[in-house]
Amino acid sequence: MLNHILVVDDDKVILNTIDQFIQNVGYVCSVASDAFKAMEILEEHSVDLVISDIAMPHMDGIDFMRRAVESFPDLKFIIMTGYASEYSYSGIIEAGASDFMVKPFKFEELKAKIDRIERENSLLIQLRENEQKYKALYELSAEAEQRYLALLDSSVDAIISYDLQGKAQYINPSFTRIFGFTLDNIKGNRVQFLPVSEKDETTEIIKKVVGDGPSVMGYETKGYTKDGETIDISISASRYNDHRGAPAGLIAILRNITERKQSERALVESERRYRRLSITDGLTKLYNSRHFFNELKKEIKRVDRHHNPLSLILLDIDDFKSFNDRYGHLEGDEVLSQMGKIIRGNIREVDSGYRYGGEEFAVLLLETKLEAILSVAERVRLAFGNFAFNSGNGKTAYSKVSIGGTQYVFKEDLKSFVKRADIALYQAKKQGKNQSVILE
Repeated sequence: MLNHILVVDDDKVILNTIDQFIQNVGYVCSVASDAFKAMEILEEHSVDLVISDIAMPHMDGIDFMRRAVESFPDLKFIIMTGYASEYSYSGIIEAGASDFMVKPFKFEELKAKIDRIERENSLLIQLRENEQKYKALYELSAEAEQRYLALLDSSVDAIISYDLQGKAQYINPSFTRIFGFTLDNIKGNRVQFLPVSEKDETTEIIKKVVGDGPSVMGYETKGYTKDGETIDISISASRYNDHRGAPAGLIAILRNITERKQSERALVESERRYRRLSITDGLTKLYNSRHFFNELKKEIKRVDRHHNPLSLILLDIDDFKSFNDRYGHLEGDEVLSQMGKIIRGNIREVDSGYRYGGEEFAVLLLETKLEAILSVAERVRLAFGNFAFNSGNGKTAYSKVSIGGTQYVFKEDLKSFVKRADIALYQAKKQGKNQSVILE
């Protein structure tokens, strides 16, 4: 039974919001803004569950969890983070958490996870206690056996028990519903519901449970159904003893978590797409100017550390306003879009293109020295200048671009690097446009 929940997060708004919600659903709740304050609360109060953020000052949530569990082995953790792409669900669970949440989340999701931990914890405790009682009273009480089986049969999760040889002795109705096997199919046999890729590691974990007795809670792996379908499952397993206290076998709870894993994968993919959209210009499909400066800062630090060459070219479409006025904004958008395609098609994968402004563009050339800039610039300029745009009524129009480029000078200021490329671009414009100027 969960009574006291501790919430740990350095964001006061999140902390207070979760605190209020947990109290509203009937739990005692304590809060802490960092791991050290949380440890003090754990030492002074009996806490059943901790909901902790990962990214916190002084000590992150993973280290805090490990330290807390060393002192309080029965303590359960739900780890939450706003950076799903940096942490894997399996990595968090392997570190010792009972569950994992990605911010932002709905309170219905949090309540469901708390309820699941409470049910799973209670069920496992009940199973172990009832297993011992059942074995002790096996020959004396048919009524006790029926109560025990009713408990197992009523579970929505699949339950299977093995003897010490790994042969199935019992499965509940949910096992048949999830995996398709009946007791007649498998009794006295080894049940092959683990893929080859997952079998060895899972088998080793199960052997340890049978060997020295520590339970496994929420271990996630893959499973096979009788029809060959692959599903995601969570395994909680515990050894049981006979009436003399000697190891007699293993009982395992198997939960079908396929829908949850699909949702998690979809969320990660959605976040990846959102991040991509947030740094991409929708019209040209190049990176946007904000991402340009972030990447430029990062590359300058790398160059200052490793002394590798870095070059920059700035591009400005010549007389773009006149083109827009003459042919219309739709045709102008086509010019911008085509420039994005030409830039992407004429640079290497390690290089990157950006929409710098309205009709201005930038390209970062990694591992590129001064003498190589001109060939890239000219390749882009000529490809763009030779592209025939449809101006309507079957007629074609052409647009030109001026380009300025330069190479980064070791330890120079970012602004001076960009300004030098801008001066080169200005010279190209001043000298008649539709040309490339490279400055040292």
